[in-house]
Amino acid sequence: MIVNKIIKERRDIYGLCVNCCNPRTHYRWCRPCEVQQFRENFDKWTSENNEIDDFIQFSQLSSNSPESVFEWIPYSEFSAFKFTYGGAIVNLYDACWSSGPRVIWDTKLQQYIRSSSHPVTLMIHSQSTSTSDKLIINSTKIFYIVNNNFAPGINWYGISQDPETNALISVSECADNGPLLDYLRSNCINLNWKTRLNFLWQISKDLLCLFNSGFTYSALGTNSFVVKNGQTVALRDFLGAIDSKQSHLFTYYAPSYMSPEFFKERKITKECNIYTFGLIMYRFSAPFMQELKKNLDLSLVPESTPKPYTILMKQCLNKDPKLRHSMTQVVNKLDEFRQMSRVEFDSKLNETGAISPNDKDISAGSLLSIISNLGVDLIDIDQFTNRQYIGEGGFGSIEKALWRRTNKHVILKRIKNITAINHKEHKAFIHELKMHNQLDRIDRIHAGNILIHEGHAKITDFGISRQINTDTTIHHGIFGRIPYMEPRLLRQLDYPHDKRSDIYSFGVLMWEISSGQCPFNGLDEQTTRLNIIDGNRETPVPGTPDIYRELYVECWDDDPQKRPAIDIVLERLISMNSQYLVYENIISSSVSDEPSQISEDIPNFNDISKSYPSIPYLPMDNEG
Repeated sequence: MIVNKIIKERRDIYGLCVNCCNPRTHYRWCRPCEVQQFRENFDKWTSENNEIDDFIQFSQLSSNSPESVFEWIPYSEFSAFKFTYGGAIVNLYDACWSSGPRVIWDTKLQQYIRSSSHPVTLMIHSQSTSTSDKLIINSTKIFYIVNNNFAPGINWYGISQDPETNALISVSECADNGPLLDYLRSNCINLNWKTRLNFLWQISKDLLCLFNSGFTYSALGTNSFVVKNGQTVALRDFLGAIDSKQSHLFTYYAPSYMSPEFFKERKITKECNIYTFGLIMYRFSAPFMQELKKNLDLSLVPESTPKPYTILMKQCLNKDPKLRHSMTQVVNKLDEFRQMSRVEFDSKLNETGAISPNDKDISAGSLLSIISNLGVDLIDIDQFTNRQYIGEGGFGSIEKALWRRTNKHVILKRIKNITAINHKEHKAFIHELKMHNQLDRIDRIHAGNILIHEGHAKITDFGISRQINTDTTIHHGIFGRIPYMEPRLLRQLDYPHDKRSDIYSFGVLMWEISSGQCPFNGLDEQTTRLNIIDGNRETPVPGTPDIYRELYVECWDDDPQKRPAIDIVLERLISMNSQYLVYENIISSSVSDEPSQISEDIPNFNDISKSYPSIPYLPMDNEG
């Protein structure tokens, strides 16, 4: 019974594998099928080193997720080498991997495919010896142990070898912002407290994963971490990781980051690493980042540093190791601070009237300060070229443009200065930024504010969204598209729009996807409004699967209490998708034309899908 329950839970959460029709073992991962594929490829590669071959094969056969699978990567697949870092132990190079890792999920094939011409980081020991090769192998093994059960911040792809020097190379995901220390020096003036707390929380989580896996780190410091996308901080490598039971066996260390007891006992313990984390917090505490000195002076911590932060930092820096916080406590505290800082900041905004409709708009100077504290980057308008007008709605207009820095197309939205928002376009702008972090409901779901990007639908307009259980608003009146609006709101203007109202809109959107037509197409707004108030809805398209039709009819029920919650909607859609994939697999693998071989309880999604007209969408050139 327990086994059946586990299998059912896996099916509900991860769906069914299209190859074996069994529940997947992980998100987009069926371990039995992946293992079989790996086994079939064992005779197609070798490192000519039994230890490496055995480890890579072991990782492939025992991995619980795609993130912890390693490969032997031929050196010939790398090009465009660029030296990025030179240290006493290793040198780092950025390079291009021609084949690339299997990290792109093909929705149609329901399997991972390779990301060709993929940027990677190559870590090569400064001196190629049997000892250095051992370090590379061991650090890769430790990465596997630590991250087989914890999602890594930086993915490792495998091992390679320089044919000229025979030096082993570890291959990992490219951290485009480089070492944390360099990033802090270059960006410290722009780092608000929200970003700093996020960075420190990620660092503490990495250390906790290391501790829970039975390791400590012998040369911990700001240079031990790298930054990716300006948002993710992760351990750069595991060369300094050592078994906690052998804490006296360390290869190298960073004197300025060591705890007082280390110089007496010469052991790298968890408490030693926690002290080092306190020093990293100290560096984060000042606008221009504190430089570490031989005699640490905590009185130099700026007065503007939040008091709870200072208390936590001092607890980590306690001279008595037994009185320092555990890393679990540190992680929990920082997570609490992250949430607290956002809530306190929002409270401060409301106290100063940032969203209030009865006072003046935010000044331009205050606007820049608020944007910075929200953790949003300011981008010069000159960075955008080839701007093309797309359209506009009740609150703003949108353009498509090319972003010079990324060479990708993006969407630009401009808020209108209109009476509907009391001529407070700055507040409306801040309101929409905040909704990206705090969204509970949308208020305006329709096909016009959903874009399709690489096969995924994205909601793009949060202009009049707001949090449940709040009265915050920056507009008055009714805005949106009548065919998608809550019937009770059309009958009663002061009806409170809530999550069930969004479910209604989602039901209308489901009908639109199945028909390829706009709801109540050809009718004017007043006629449409009267139809909806009278309980009239669009007619289901012939051939629509019953389970699909039943769901959207429930969603657009006139009684909000009868509409399903969003988690139920999601669960039923996942179930439909699983049935469709199973049916597709049966069709593709069948060798007989006899209809009796196809299970009668599986709807013929293949025929139905042919009757679906494509819903119009805004093309994004496959770029984000």
